[in-house]
Amino acid sequence: MKLPLVNARFVFRQMRRGVLLFVIAVSLLATLQSIGLQASMPDPIERKKLVTALGTNPTINLLYGETTLTYTPAGYMYYRAGVMCMLIASLWGLMFSTRMLRGQEEDGRTELLLTGSTTQGRHTFETLLGIFSGIVVAFLLLLIVVSLIGSQDYVGLDIGESAYFTFAMVVNVAFFAAVGALTSQLVETRRKAVLFGSILLGIFFVMRSIGNVADSLYWLKNYTPFGWVDQMHPIYNHKPIWILPFLITITLLCALSVWLASNRDLGDSLIRAREFAKPKFALLKNPLGMSFRLSRGVLLSWLIGTVAMGVIITSVAQTAADALKSSSDADLTRTIQALSQGGLDIAVSFVAIGSMFTALLIMAMIAWGIGSIRSEEAKQLLENFVVRKTSRTRWLMGRVFILTVASIVTCVITSIAVWYTAKAQGIDVDFKTMVVDGLNLLPPAAVVLGLG
Repeated sequence: MKLPLVNARFVFRQMRRGVLLFVIAVSLLATLQSIGLQASMPDPIERKKLVTALGTNPTINLLYGETTLTYTPAGYMYYRAGVMCMLIASLWGLMFSTRMLRGQEEDGRTELLLTGSTTQGRHTFETLLGIFSGIVVAFLLLLIVVSLIGSQDYVGLDIGESAYFTFAMVVNVAFFAAVGALTSQLVETRRKAVLFGSILLGIFFVMRSIGNVADSLYWLKNYTPFGWVDQMHPIYNHKPIWILPFLITITLLCALSVWLASNRDLGDSLIRAREFAKPKFALLKNPLGMSFRLSRGVLLSWLIGTVAMGVIITSVAQTAADALKSSSDADLTRTIQALSQGGLDIAVSFVAIGSMFTALLIMAMIAWGIGSIRSEEAKQLLENFVVRKTSRTRWLMGRVFILTVASIVTCVITSIAVWYTAKAQGIDVDFKTMVVDGLNLLPPAAVVLGLG
């Protein structure tokens, strides 16, 4: 007996845990930010002073965006939680979509479904249907939380405004799920599908960041999904016309993904790997070498991304410092210096703030590495080593060693790139101090590695 939409229901069941985690994470971020502003600054006049100080800071604008109406609890909730929520949503949508499409195909599970009456195109369609069903459930659950927050007198969002805000928080899940569906048709492995999607995600986010800082390049926000959310104005002066780019691009990406899946063979891809290649046996003599060979491409991508983030933040450090010096907010200046441990020089303080983001990216890289370690064992790739003289302990220590060295190299190279960028702006930073102090980013990464 044929079961209708069996794959869609299976995908939805696989998505339930992710939906709950996403809703909990976004709910906590939104709740804490709205309550925090009301508790720390109940006076609207003091809030407007904070907004003025934030608006003159290019480094903060680079990450968070426009500060209009940030002095209201609802506006501050979006300003502080919106960027993080959008990034969480984008990564979740991309990772889950590629796992359920190219990942299942790569592991041979899709072949079991295709032995029945379904087709590759229908399988892709049902997978996307299951994903979007999960997104709808996430929207409804999050809407309940946002409505409860908005019903508070100091927030003041009605049900329509709460729904609009919630839509802005979850729409990037659908967009990057569609992106993941397309990249799953373009390349032959899930790892490459995630890599291609992540590069596109990074480009889109950088475009939004540049548009937030440079007025002459504000138009860049019209061509990135992160900018479309800003243009929607989730809290004030709503512009629902900017929902159209999402609807059009998501529909086109999904339709193209289904069409490509319908016109290719199982295991094939639009960007095909070479059918014949000269054997390369480098780094294959031991598990350590092979592990490095399998992960070097992704580790290089993490290195490039971390260096780019450090350089971007440092490149506007002097401008941000000059803007802050010209403002009258001495408390914000002292706060930035205290947070960054940057001493009396404000520009150096902003450079130090950039190192915090470097630490976050290094910890994210290690979290990815831990996931890869578990994935190798779950996919039974580890059995190829432990059937010989290699022990599980030796294999695990080898992977830990690779992640440790990668963290140190990333930290040092990023410190050198940041130092060079700072010197180009005339910021007095000692090279030796910059590199040595940069190694202080490693203890948090070591904690993540140990917990993983």
